[in-house]
Amino acid sequence: MNPNYVLAHHWYGNLYFALLGNHEKAIAELKRVQILDPLSLSINTDLGWAYEMAGQNDDAIISNTRAWSNLIQTSRPSIFGCRNIMKARECMMRG
Repeated sequence: MNPNYVLAHHWYGNLYFALLGNHEKAIAELKRVQILDPLSLSINTDLGWAYEMAGQNDDAIISNTRAWSNLIQTSRPSIFGCRNIMKARECMMRG
């Protein structure tokens, strides 16, 4: 697999997580692809989701906060509802 092919690595990380339940490999793959595309909303939120499923709630909150911050900086207001979803997940993780 091409080491710079963002989409392939993104889905590879998601498949490790979703199909195999191997959270550590999923997180490692998603962190790798995050380096290639640090402003990607889907990569940052998927990384947050992988952290959440692995029980790493603090890292999940950081990743979701980064996704929201990047969304604001890149002026993509059409995905505004995403902030509410991330905030709700953060509240649930914190109990």
